[in-house]
Amino acid sequence: MDSDSDDEYWGTYQRLPQETTRLPFSSFSSQGVSQSLDFSWNDPCGSAKLSAGSIGSTPSIFSQETVELEPGALISVGSRCFELHDLLGVGSFGSVWCATCHTSGATVALKEILSLNKESMEAAKLEAQRLHALHDVIQDRSGCAALPNLLAAATATHGNGYRTVMVMEQIPGEPLRQALEGGQLLVPRGDPMAQAVYFASEMLRQLAMVMHPLSKRFLHRDANSQNILVQASSGQYHFGLIDFGLAVDAMSWSCGGWRGYGASGDGRFWTTSSWMLFTSGPEALDSACEDLQSEYTLRTDLHSVGLSALQALVVLSEDADWLNNHGEVAMESLRNLREAWKQYWCYASSCWERVLDAFNRDARGAIKMQLRQELVHETFAAHFTKLHECLLQVRSSLYASKECRGGKLGDRCLALRVVEALLHMISTGRRWTDGCGAWEQVLELMCETSQTWTGSEHSQKERMAFVDEVLRIEAPGR
Repeated sequence: MDSDSDDEYWGTYQRLPQETTRLPFSSFSSQGVSQSLDFSWNDPCGSAKLSAGSIGSTPSIFSQETVELEPGALISVGSRCFELHDLLGVGSFGSVWCATCHTSGATVALKEILSLNKESMEAAKLEAQRLHALHDVIQDRSGCAALPNLLAAATATHGNGYRTVMVMEQIPGEPLRQALEGGQLLVPRGDPMAQAVYFASEMLRQLAMVMHPLSKRFLHRDANSQNILVQASSGQYHFGLIDFGLAVDAMSWSCGGWRGYGASGDGRFWTTSSWMLFTSGPEALDSACEDLQSEYTLRTDLHSVGLSALQALVVLSEDADWLNNHGEVAMESLRNLREAWKQYWCYASSCWERVLDAFNRDARGAIKMQLRQELVHETFAAHFTKLHECLLQVRSSLYASKECRGGKLGDRCLALRVVEALLHMISTGRRWTDGCGAWEQVLELMCETSQTWTGSEHSQKERMAFVDEVLRIEAPGR
C-alpha cells in the first residue's frame, strides 16, 4: 500500500512530560547492531543517510552524541501510550525498543527512525505503509513465518528533521545469527545432523510460505540471518521475518526501478550481481549478461534466505562427530560442503569488513574501486559455483542411499528436499526461472509431508522422480 487512502493506523506522536536524562550513545553496547546498509548510486540524499564513522553503529544521524529514548520513557503514539524497556537493536537508520502498551499491557516493538529531510521521512512513512499492507498480502498466517503486525505509526518534527515512530507486535525469538552463535538450538537427544536437517527444512518451509505471496508485492532486500528470527522450544522451531526498511515495490523494481537503488543489506548474503552493482553501478549490470541482471531483479531475497539456511545447516551440524568418520560417500560429500561454506564465509566476511571499515573512514569510493579492480564479483561467483558443486555431491550421495529413514540424517528424503531447495535458491548468476515461480517451487518442495515419502506404495525410484518433477532446475552438471 503506497498511498495514504487507508491510514487509520497513522496518528500523532509526542513524548509525554516526565523527568528524563539524555544518554550518551557510548552507553549502548554494540551487541545487536545491524550491519545492513543501503548503497545508493543515484539517490542525491544517499550520502545523508549514512555519515562517516556511523556505519552500523549509530541509531541515526541525530543520535551520534545523545539518544533521547531510554528505558522508562513514555511515548504517546496516536491514542495509546507506550513505556520503553530494553533496546532490542540499533542500525544505521534507527533503533528498536521493547515496550509495553499501558492500555492493554501487551509487549510491543517500537521502532524509531530519525530523518534528515522530508524525502527521508517520506521513505520512513512508506515503510510503515508497507508493514500495514502485509495484512492484505498474507491472508492465512497459520504455519508460516511470523511477520510484524503494525499497530500504530506517527511522524513528528525533531530538531531540523523528523522522527518517525512505528509500533508493532513483538515477534518472539532472537536473530538467527545470534541463536546459532549461542549454540542452544539443538536438544541433547538425537543426532546433530538429523536435527540440523529438520531445522533447515522448517526454516525454508515457514519462510517460503511467507515469501511466495510476499514476492508478488514486495522485495525485502535484507532477508538474512540477522532479520530472520527463531524461537526454539523442545526441538520445535518457529521463525519470523522483520525489518522491512529496505523493502521496495516488486512491480516497479522489476520494470527498471532497481536502477535508482543501490545494493542493500548485509553483503555476506549478496548475489554476484549485487557485488557487481555495488562496485561498478547499474551501468555494469546493463552491459552485463542478461542472466546477471535477471538475478539482481528477481533472486536477491531467494539467494539470501538460501545462504542463511545453508549457514544454519552447516553451523548446527558442526558437532556431528560422525562427519569425521572417513569412508562413507555421504559423509565425504557433507564434509566437502562444510569446508566450501567455511571458505565462502571467510572470504565474504573479509570483503564485508573492508567495506564497513572504508565507509567508517569515508572512503567508499576507494573501496569500490579496489574491489572492482579485484573483480570481486567473479570470486563470489566462483564460491557460489563451488557451493553448488558440493550440494550436487550431497544430492548424489542421498540418491544412492538405500535407507529412507533412521540413518544419521534422520529422514533422508527430507534431507534431499532441503538440498534441492538450496540448489534452487543459491544463485550462481546463471539463468533460472522467474522470482515468484522460484518461491512457489521451494514451497512445493518443503510443504510436502514426510508421509509422501514413506508409504510402502512408493518405490525409491518414484520418490526420487517426485523431486525431479517438482523442481526442474538448471544446475551445473545436472
